[in-house]
Amino acid sequence: MRKSPSSSVIRVFALGVALSLCATSIAVLAETVDSEQARVSLGRSRLRALKNWPETSAPAPVPDAATSAASDAGLGQIKQVCLECQTDYPFSALVTDNFVLLHCGNTAWASSTGALLERTYERFYKTFEKAGFLLKQPADRMTWVCFGKTEDYHQYAWQTERRDVSALEGYYSAQTNRVALYDTAPPLLPTAPAPGKVVTAWAENEPALGAAPQLLDAVRTVHEAAHQLAFNSGLQRRGVMYPFWLSEGLATAFENDPADSSSASEVSARRRRLLDARAVNALIPLKEFATMTRIPMDDMGAVYDAYAQAWGFFTFLLQRHRSELNHYVGRLHSVPRGRRSTERMRREFTDSFGAIREVDQEWMAYLDQMQSAK
Repeated sequence: MRKSPSSSVIRVFALGVALSLCATSIAVLAETVDSEQARVSLGRSRLRALKNWPETSAPAPVPDAATSAASDAGLGQIKQVCLECQTDYPFSALVTDNFVLLHCGNTAWASSTGALLERTYERFYKTFEKAGFLLKQPADRMTWVCFGKTEDYHQYAWQTERRDVSALEGYYSAQTNRVALYDTAPPLLPTAPAPGKVVTAWAENEPALGAAPQLLDAVRTVHEAAHQLAFNSGLQRRGVMYPFWLSEGLATAFENDPADSSSASEVSARRRRLLDARAVNALIPLKEFATMTRIPMDDMGAVYDAYAQAWGFFTFLLQRHRSELNHYVGRLHSVPRGRRSTERMRREFTDSFGAIREVDQEWMAYLDQMQSAK
C-alpha cells in the first residue's frame, strides 16, 4: 500500500515527547516475561543480540495460559521479523488483545499506538457490522514493526518483498500482513532497548495505554490499521487485485479518530480537496475510476485529488448503497488472485451497482449536497 497523502504533512510521529519516559508513566497492568524463560534458540548467529537479554532481580510470577500465549506471540514475531530482515535488531514487544507491536525501546510509542489500534479495531467492526457486513475475527494478532533507523526499515522492506519504500514513512503490506514504519521522533532521553522483553496488556487497561499521545500521528496510524483490518477480517482477501477507490477509500474513511480532535481537520481537508477538484474538472471520470488499481505518482496534486475522490466515493457508497457495496465486496472475495482485465472489473462493478452512468449521476448529486452543506 502506498502512503496516503493529505493536504497536511503526515508524519508517523509528531515531534516532541513528554519530559520523562519513566516506567511509571505507563500505568498498565502488565506482566514482563522473565528473561530466563524468554531465552530461546533462534538458530542464527546474526541474532546474537537477542541472546543477551537483561537478567531480572526477582523471579517472574507464573503466567496464566492467556499471558503465556501473548508472550509467545511477541517472542515469535521478534524471531520471525529478525530472521526475515537477516539482522540482529534488538526488538522489544508490546502485546495487546489484537496486536503485537515491535519497537526498539520506545515504550511511549508502543503504549499510545496500542491503545489507538484497539480503539480502531472496535470501531472498524462496529461500523461494518452495523452496515450489514459479516466479518470474521482475525486468526492471529496483527503485527506492527517500528524500526529505530531508516536504513533498517529500508532493508526490511527490501528483504521481505523487494520493495523500495524510501518515499514512505510507513506502509501496510498484504504480502507480509504487517505494518512497517520507522521512528521519526526518538525519545529525547536516550533509552537502552531491552532485546527480547515482552509486555502483555489487555483491553481493560486501555485508558492507561494512552500515555504520550504527542508521539502519535493518529490519522496515519488509523489509515494503515484500516488496511490491515480489512485484510484480516475477511472484508478483503490477500492476493486479490482491488480497485484503488475501494482499498484507499476504505482506509481514508477511518482516518477520523473520535478520540483525537485533530483528526477532524484531516477529514475537512479531504472534503475541501474533493470539492475543489470537482470545481476545476479534475476528478477522474467514474468509468475509469471504478476500475483503476493504481494512480500515477508523478503529479502529487493529482495524487491528493485521487485520494480525496476515493474517500468521497467510498463514503457515498457506504451511506447510500450499503447492500450493493456488501454484494460487491463479497463478490471480489471469491475472484481468483492476480490481475484481471479492465473489462472484467467493470462488469463486476456494474453487476453490483448498476450502470456506471446512473451511479455517476447519483454521485454528482451527492457532491452537490456536500457542496451546499459546506
